[in-house]
Amino acid sequence: MKVISDDIIHKFDVKGVVLNIQSPKEAENAYTSIIENVSRLQPQARLQGVLVTKQISQGEEVILGLKRDPSFGAVIMFGFGGIFVEVFKDVAFRIAPIDKITAYRLIDDTKASRLLKVHVVYKKRY
Repeated sequence: MKVISDDIIHKFDVKGVVLNIQSPKEAENAYTSIIENVSRLQPQARLQGVLVTKQISQGEEVILGLKRDPSFGAVIMFGFGGIFVEVFKDVAFRIAPIDKITAYRLIDDTKASRLLKVHVVYKKRY
């Protein structure tokens, strides 16, 4: 579960994410916890709700973003996700819209692409 708010960029920082939810009761508790944490840690944030989605157990975390730049219009960002986006600042940008080839080049412009390729090759082999 993850808080939905345009005012909160890093959801983990305000305890707006709960993982490994196993039951309806845990989901209820997680929702309450997220709302209370965010209200306490970032009270000015406008909350749209809480996203509930299936958690995958394997794979690599990436970040994908879209921003409207005054000069360029819609700009797409791709990079390594989670804490790595802050630590490594390994992101690439393209002006939207993009086609499939440009999307692959966007990914290739990051160091994360090497890890993603290793992950894909490994999964195909085994």
